[in-house]
Amino acid sequence: MAVSLSTLSRLGVQLQKASHTAGTGNKWLSALAVSAFTVSTWMAMTVAGGTWMFYERYRHPSAASLRAMSDGLRQTYVGLAALACVFVVPAMMSLVAQSAVLGASGRERRLAMLRLLGLSNRDITRLTLVETSALAFLGLVLGTVLYVVTAPAWSLVSFQNTHIGLWEILLPWWGYPALWTIILVLAAVAAVVGLKRVMVSPLGVSKRDVPTALRFWRLILFVAIFVIARVALSHIKADAENLTQTLTIVAVILYVIVFGINLVVPWLIQIAARISSFLPGRLNFLATRRVMTDGRTAWKRTNALTFLALLLGYVAVMPENPGDELGDPTVSRDTFTGAVVTYGVGLLISISGTMLNQASTVFEEAELTRALDFVGVPSSLHKRVAMKQTFYPLLMTSGFMFLFGLYLGWTSYGQFVEDLSVGPQLTWIIAAFVMSLILSVVAVVIVDPLRQKQISQHVRRND
Repeated sequence: MAVSLSTLSRLGVQLQKASHTAGTGNKWLSALAVSAFTVSTWMAMTVAGGTWMFYERYRHPSAASLRAMSDGLRQTYVGLAALACVFVVPAMMSLVAQSAVLGASGRERRLAMLRLLGLSNRDITRLTLVETSALAFLGLVLGTVLYVVTAPAWSLVSFQNTHIGLWEILLPWWGYPALWTIILVLAAVAAVVGLKRVMVSPLGVSKRDVPTALRFWRLILFVAIFVIARVALSHIKADAENLTQTLTIVAVILYVIVFGINLVVPWLIQIAARISSFLPGRLNFLATRRVMTDGRTAWKRTNALTFLALLLGYVAVMPENPGDELGDPTVSRDTFTGAVVTYGVGLLISISGTMLNQASTVFEEAELTRALDFVGVPSSLHKRVAMKQTFYPLLMTSGFMFLFGLYLGWTSYGQFVEDLSVGPQLTWIIAAFVMSLILSVVAVVIVDPLRQKQISQHVRRND
């Protein structure tokens, strides 16, 4: 007999309270999950609000500076906004998904207990959805409030020779429930998929699925996607009259390439870890073996910063004066401003994702960490291993994607400008990239107290 939803809700609340008072660190997980949902909602609304602003400015050019621009040039900004979304939306979706499954693989003992009490796997799935939805809803509320509160600060930023107005950056009334629904659905799907990794029998025995090794077909599919996309880009010809259409097509092609990147990079991480495992040292052995066993998780830890590196590489070859090609020097300044704003959004998502994934990893590896501590492994080794298993894949993937972004930028901008070179912005781009790496390392260090908390929890298997 299925348990009612109201009963499951009360049970979920009681279990959350019990886990928080037990001092196992679950309070950290809940706080980080809510924070990640908050950041995701805030950034999603900000990105959507900016895109809507450019669309409304194209349709209703109220200011004199806007009316002075041609319809085609104003419409071009809509295409540029869609192009910027390529570099932040995938990382944003990944952050939402990671928030939903935070600590999911560490729920075995609780799930086993509930199965012994008579709950079915269907009931457990519904309970997980209730818990995830509650955290997501709280993050949605906080993120929306943060978006509205920070909206006036955008008046300091100017696009198209016009400062952003408060009502311009705010979404229409229907935009809020639309984004809420998208985030909630994405979180629910991620929670259900993440829960399928843990199978719990009626006798309370939990069995975690071992991640399967990634196959060579991922590289083949990526090469096929890239070749098709490259041919499509080479056939694009643009001028000032059809620039918006061209930018939209380029954005769609880049989205397809990003999909291919999500396929191949976990496989590359796995191969790199396998090669690195032959190097001497126990530190290297532990870190590389952990990465080898689950390339997908290693990719999730690094994908936010990786897409940020892709953005930095893409804008590194941005023409110094693209406005000369469009007949308006304003485009040059606005393109640079847009790149800075996109970087700021991506950096915030990246840092949030790094902290979230590190916290999740701490709980997933809690049993192994306690076992190593029991046999005398020093606690400092755990931090060094965590740093290595995060930083090395991060450095490899972000470096690769920075170079790949350079190539994509060269290919894309080549449709508009004949003579391209790495612009003077390369200095601040490299500085931004290094700062992103440093902040990611800081995020790993911040989560270390949670690992120490897990080490102090000496739990017997039969409890």
